[in-house]
Amino acid sequence: MKIRNDIIKVYKDVHIWVGIFAGLMLFVAFYAGSITMFEKPLERWATPPSALSAPVPMERAPDLLAAVLKAHPEAAKNYSVMVQTSPEAPARVIWRVRGDKPRQFTEFGASFDEKGRLQVEQLRKAPVAQLVDT
Repeated sequence: MKIRNDIIKVYKDVHIWVGIFAGLMLFVAFYAGSITMFEKPLERWATPPSALSAPVPMERAPDLLAAVLKAHPEAAKNYSVMVQTSPEAPARVIWRVRGDKPRQFTEFGASFDEKGRLQVEQLRKAPVAQLVDT
């Protein structure tokens, strides 16, 4: 059985365009999947280091918390005392303030500087990995 040339040409054209479309979809899926899999390390890599002083020892955490609550009373609603600090949570006391939109928070961290004064910084995470999630 011989297939006409015009039918073969239509099948080739359809095969080429379906292949291109499927290849692009696979590229997007693998790209998004790899970004999602390594979201936290990429976020850590792209986020600049904190300018806060070294975290205070746990023995001074109550003093730090009292200073934070005195200077920023809104912190009383949602704060955390970090037992173990890390690059993602560089401060001993961290609190979140609700933003205008739902599920939008601004995160702050606090420490004491070398002279014992309260030092507060807004903790910013790089939006690189969140872009793919969105």
